[in-house]
Amino acid sequence: MLVKNQEIDVVIESVGSDAQGIARVDGFVVFVPFAIKGETVKVHIIKTTKNYAVGKIIALIKPSKERVNVPCPVYGKCGGCALQHCSYQEALKVKKQIVKDAIHKIGGFYDQEVNDVVGSNYCYGYRNKASFPLFVNNDGDLEVCMFRGLSHDPIYINDCHITMTHINIIAEIFKNFVNKVYSLEQKNKLKHLVVRYIDGKALVTIVSQEKPIKFDNLFDLMMKALGINENMLGLFWCKKSKDNNVILEGEITHLLGIRNILTEFMGISVEVSPLSFFQINIDIMQKIYKEVVQGVKEGQVVVDAYSGAGLLSALISKKAKSVYGIEIVPEATKNANSLKKQNNIDNLVNINGDVSQELPKLVEKIGKDFTLVLDPPRKGVDERVINTILGVLPKNILYVSCNPASLARDLKMICKGGYKIEEIIPFDMFPQTAHIESFVKLSKM
Repeated sequence: MLVKNQEIDVVIESVGSDAQGIARVDGFVVFVPFAIKGETVKVHIIKTTKNYAVGKIIALIKPSKERVNVPCPVYGKCGGCALQHCSYQEALKVKKQIVKDAIHKIGGFYDQEVNDVVGSNYCYGYRNKASFPLFVNNDGDLEVCMFRGLSHDPIYINDCHITMTHINIIAEIFKNFVNKVYSLEQKNKLKHLVVRYIDGKALVTIVSQEKPIKFDNLFDLMMKALGINENMLGLFWCKKSKDNNVILEGEITHLLGIRNILTEFMGISVEVSPLSFFQINIDIMQKIYKEVVQGVKEGQVVVDAYSGAGLLSALISKKAKSVYGIEIVPEATKNANSLKKQNNIDNLVNINGDVSQELPKLVEKIGKDFTLVLDPPRKGVDERVINTILGVLPKNILYVSCNPASLARDLKMICKGGYKIEEIIPFDMFPQTAHIESFVKLSKM
């Protein structure tokens, strides 16, 4: 039995669901973050339970040829990235294994193949949005931060390598400006800086307990540094009145510049505001959505469950006979209707409501010959919704998932109800992190 503070040499045999290495000592599992399969490492045991231990690498005895130099100075402290220590091709193999393990072990699909991961064209600098926590250090200076893994302990950063350069520039300008003109009391009331950068335009939201001071000066500094004008930058204030983990929940006030970013995505005109949901990696977003649209046959009726702000529904409408988007959040349905109107789409109906309640009513109208698109949140599809689906039995199901574990759980229930998996394609939406998206095609048996 391993004990805390013990040092031991281990061989990394496999990878875990959080991309950490897994070793075994006399059959006892040891999780080793930042280790690569095949490596021999010396670890310091930092945690033990009755089922497993966690070890921290203190020496590389036999490093993998896939190990690379890490560019980020806070890697291993910041909880954002988990795979900067290995080559990108190795990272894609790790993520494929994460999906396979979930599908096999949680779903019980032991013979099911999983495609190679579709990689991102950009391994670094791909994030078009960042939400930086703000903290005041012991010297009274404001710091732009990330959080330490599995905690709210701040890690001071100057440059997030997976975030777009212009966003990092904005964060640096903001920090310097605040430290120059704000009092200590005013600094302590700043909570987050949220920046979105698309098509050369930026939306900047200051989350704080009080309205920012001298924001017009800040606006001018940002324009000058980025080489843009007032038609390319928007500044907002989100009043933070509750002490919770929700970042943009209070009233949002437009301060200066543009109110949204108008962009085009796969032929659809889209308005992106501070509150809009828009994937942070546009390259992979396009690859996934293309796959979904290809999975829809010409002239089909399609129901897009968890349709959100309606972008995927709008894309599908170009190919389908008709599309019905179901979304429980009223504001998202409102945005979906605006998108529909903006793009002159006449074969799309957006329904605000719970899928489990709205789908049976919709089937009475359209029949059962339709394709169902599922793009749920990280927790997956509600069991009530799966029961509803199995009571309706649509012809095909196209499932987009951001969580291999909930995906595998849902596939197990769906396939028990009369479906078979045609293909599983993972996509690397979040390079350098442990997160992975998947697209699954299912057909009725």
